[in-house]
Amino acid sequence: MLLSKEQIETLESEIVFKTSRSSGSGGQNVNKVETRVEVLFSIERSLVLTPAQKTLLLSKLEALQVERLVAKTKRMVLSVASEKYRTQLKNKSEAFDKLVQLFQKALKPKVKRISTKPTIASKKVRKEGKKRLSDKKINRRKVDL
Repeated sequence: MLLSKEQIETLESEIVFKTSRSSGSGGQNVNKVETRVEVLFSIERSLVLTPAQKTLLLSKLEALQVERLVAKTKRMVLSVASEKYRTQLKNKSEAFDKLVQLFQKALKPKVKRISTKPTIASKKVRKEGKKRLSDKKINRRKVDL
């Protein structure tokens, strides 16, 4: 149920990029250049995602209590920001990558654990450990004369 390559490529058309001034170090351009990039994506309005993917994403993101999920005008909008780099272009690509990774992580199907029987060697090791502990406790007893 992960996103396909075609979905990832068309996902960018549904994204709104918003820029602002980045916090932290930046030298002379710190108060002039808007390098921080915020990606806004409406899960409910998306035409790229299937209805099953939408419900799974919303339920997983709400269960994880993601602060990025912002309710705007009664629609759930996902917000991911990046201000790691000093250029807007690098921050834009990193924010998009973060969004895709978040989607892939949320849409990854949970692998069900297959229960297995203990091996003969593990049973032997367990019994030897129990025997050692039993002998240790027997040796602690008082000796009858």
